[in-house]
Amino acid sequence: MFLLVKDKLSEFHMLIEQIDQHLQQTNPYIVTPVKLEQYLMEGAYNKVVLNEKTIPSPYYAMFIRILTDTVRGDIAVCIEKSYKRILIKDAIQMLLYDNADEALAFADKRGWKREKDMFSFDALQATNEGPPKAHLDTERIAKQAIFYAKQLEMIV
Repeated sequence: MFLLVKDKLSEFHMLIEQIDQHLQQTNPYIVTPVKLEQYLMEGAYNKVVLNEKTIPSPYYAMFIRILTDTVRGDIAVCIEKSYKRILIKDAIQMLLYDNADEALAFADKRGWKREKDMFSFDALQATNEGPPKAHLDTERIAKQAIFYAKQLEMIV
């Protein structure tokens, strides 16, 4: 669980591969982290949050809460980039909150501006713009790629 929370998926996979296949599929203490990792890879964040109710040990609760907070942070970043404004009720649903007060506290912590029944991200998007992105000279790159392809063709 620690490796999942710290986003060390390659190390997690290495450890899981060392465990007998039968034990991986039958031991609830191993099945739960494997399922969580699968949900994260699929982007099924709602299943990560719902899994909190079916953990095999109370010791997993802390890790699930951290993972849930991380998932909500990722969802919030996507919301901020995707929308200029969103209904509060829709944001609460997207963030997988059952309690509106918790969702509003989360939004305040992230600096989301409330306008009646909506959150506004205009100020956040303006500050996240940063310097203009470098322009790629696609025409030059395409000509170089064609030149290299012709050179390779002559060699073969």
